[in-house]
Amino acid sequence: METQANITHDAASCRALWAAVINQALHDYWRCRGWRTANPKDRTSMQLTFNEVSRWLFKDDLENENSLINLCDWLEIAPHHVRRAARSGKRRTITKLMAVEEE
Repeated sequence: METQANITHDAASCRALWAAVINQALHDYWRCRGWRTANPKDRTSMQLTFNEVSRWLFKDDLENENSLINLCDWLEIAPHHVRRAARSGKRRTITKLMAVEEE
């Protein structure tokens, strides 16, 4: 039998996991956005990573339950905050963005 404490812990764990996924996407975006000037041996993999993470961050995909739009909705943060952080290059974690939303 699941207790309320277990359910609360599970929800918090899920939130932390999905926040970590968004943080990793931001990290990959920042790390790979300079792929054009990267070492030639790293350029192709950086470009592929950058293109993939860019699509995930900036596509308004409502169909995929793991899309940024849907995760942000579940985490109760505005997707434009995540996208602004990606574009600005400011290393704000999703946890900080979630705190801003709660203010």
